[in-house]
Amino acid sequence: MGTRGLFVVKWRGRYYVYYNHWDSYPGGLGQTILEGIPDGRQSPSKYEEWLRALRARFSRLKDDLDRQVLTISIQTLLDGQQLGRGGLERYPTFVMVPTYPAYPYYEWCYTVDLDREAFIVNLCCMFDLRHVPSCWQSLLPQAKQYFFGNEAARVHESILPKADRTCLSNLQASPQEHLSSYLRLNPTVLEPLRKSHLNRQPHFAVGKHLFDWFTRSSGYNDIISTAAKTALHTTEVLFRESVFILLCLASCSTELVRLIPSTNIIFPRQDKGHFLWDEPKFVGINHGDNPTSKSPSDFEFASRPFEGFHLPNTRAQCSPESDHYWLGDILILLVLELESEAQTHRSICKVAEIGRATGKTTFNAIIATPVYVVLVRVLADSLQHSKVLPLVAGMTRDRGNGNHAEQVAPPEISGRCHLERFDRRTKQYF
Repeated sequence: MGTRGLFVVKWRGRYYVYYNHWDSYPGGLGQTILEGIPDGRQSPSKYEEWLRALRARFSRLKDDLDRQVLTISIQTLLDGQQLGRGGLERYPTFVMVPTYPAYPYYEWCYTVDLDREAFIVNLCCMFDLRHVPSCWQSLLPQAKQYFFGNEAARVHESILPKADRTCLSNLQASPQEHLSSYLRLNPTVLEPLRKSHLNRQPHFAVGKHLFDWFTRSSGYNDIISTAAKTALHTTEVLFRESVFILLCLASCSTELVRLIPSTNIIFPRQDKGHFLWDEPKFVGINHGDNPTSKSPSDFEFASRPFEGFHLPNTRAQCSPESDHYWLGDILILLVLELESEAQTHRSICKVAEIGRATGKTTFNAIIATPVYVVLVRVLADSLQHSKVLPLVAGMTRDRGNGNHAEQVAPPEISGRCHLERFDRRTKQYF
């Protein structure tokens, strides 16, 4: 039976996607995938051997693709060379595949996550890869209803304490754990300014327009939501890239966001035979005086967010790899959660300690997740901070294949947003 589906392998943050046209139902493609995975309870040694072999295989594939496909030179753009995927349904990216808008009509998606050792069906049912129960197919409707149904909200509401909305992952930590350290900072909670003279500047209006479009676009909105809900560490690529891009856009800074006239953009040759390549993944930007120039020195490179294309000898991401860094003169601290008072106190203490360790006595900081932020001002003998504020409002939850989110039109601005790293080497565009 011709039921379309995807077999996905995730390794080191990238998703490798393979298309299946015939019988992608759980009893077909799903069961076929699981039959090739040894049971870790019955044969631990065989499972470990299989896991090592598969990780080694995709490590080699990652290196080959990074060298042959994802590394782009300006000359490649100018020559219009065609890229190849080597059997993959699309290029390996950092994006959680089932949320990607290019896949709205695929009935089933099976992900073998080698990073977390998990078997995931349609993003709503996760099993331990070491031992997937024989009754896994019968659990899918139940898991989907829990993940998307109305009773899911009621269950979570009954589990989480309403007093301080402590996250399940933080239930083991006492709310008083960091209270004494926090109080020694002599803190004051302030309301952030609603309006300032900056709100009337042209670059603020442009930046806000781009930020609103980025966070409301169904494709990027799903990616941000996925990063916020699935990350186990703040250094995971999808998590830190989402926060970095959001903060760059939210800053409305002309140092971090530039508009490029479309006439200055060189697009790669399109593969009209494949709908996934209709939108360019990377472009060249002419910054020289001659708009018809074909000299590589007159061009810079820009990649779409989360795609992984990059110049030779540069990284595939634009965000710093640490969980804290300086964005201009603002100290940024990435945290997984800001749901509880205890977590907020701990994060405020940490960001003050990090900044003062650099010799600064007065500085501004932002504690950030992809969804929430806390604004902090550290003074010589005190500290001021905001309450937990929403960075992105109205996050949507992708309901799997076949569920269409509202498409948001791109901003009506001539040109494209252009994000820069601090060293101005790795670029991204929208």
